[in-house]
Amino acid sequence: YKPLSPNALNDVTQGDFEEGPYFIMTFDDGLKNNIVSARHLSSRGIQAIYFIVPEFVEANDGEAFYIKNIRPNPDRRIDNRKEDVTPMSWEDLQELLSLGHHIGSHTMSHTLDKSMHSEQIEHEIVKSKKVLEEKLKISVNHFASPNNTLMSVNEECAALI
Repeated sequence: YKPLSPNALNDVTQGDFEEGPYFIMTFDDGLKNNIVSARHLSSRGIQAIYFIVPEFVEANDGEAFYIKNIRPNPDRRIDNRKEDVTPMSWEDLQELLSLGHHIGSHTMSHTLDKSMHSEQIEHEIVKSKKVLEEKLKISVNHFASPNNTLMSVNEECAALI
């Protein structure tokens, strides 16, 4: 397997790329401990996509937000350090970008559900992209649903994505 740059993802999906196999690294939620992976991968010339939840980044109490919206039952054998349950800051995200990594949207609050009203769905999907683009001065071209995609999106969600 060869690492695939997020920049080359479209080439592969359109068949404009040499035969693989390839892998792409992704990380969800924007946990503070992701800085370690970003530095490690960058030192090896590997780029990843970090899917970020803007309300988590801006939460006054990151750990409480994490437990409420992202992982209600953290495994304390694994999630046992502060950086395992708290978000990266906007400055941390700028560091990821400076290391050559990409930022994707993971919804505003990590609560996207296909049963939400249209305004809530738009807030989760569209506003997340806008906030990330405004705060980080980048184009956001990647999206990851926060839960099992078939359970958290419907046709309306898919169209907005």
